[in-house]
Amino acid sequence: MQWLAANHPELVGKYRRLYGQGSYASKEYRTWLSGRINYFKARHGFSGSSGFSHRNATAGKETPASLPPASFPTTASPRFSS
Repeated sequence: MQWLAANHPELVGKYRRLYGQGSYASKEYRTWLSGRINYFKARHGFSGSSGFSHRNATAGKETPASLPPASFPTTASPRFSS
C-alpha cells in the first residue's frame, strides 16, 4: 500500500474498497467479475473450459445495448470501508 500511495495516490481509496486489509478482492466483486468475463468469453466463442482459442472467435461489433451492465455496486461492506 505504501508504494501505491507514493506512486498512485488517486488509486488508494479504490484499492482499499476492493481489498480492505487482505490480498484478495471481496467474494461479491470476484463473483461479479467472473460473470463479466464469462459473458464476454461466451459472446466471442471462448465458452469452452479448454482455454482461449482464436479459432472459435466470431467477428462482430459490440453495441452499447448488447453489453451487460458494467457497474459494480460501489457500496463497500463495513469490513472494507476506509
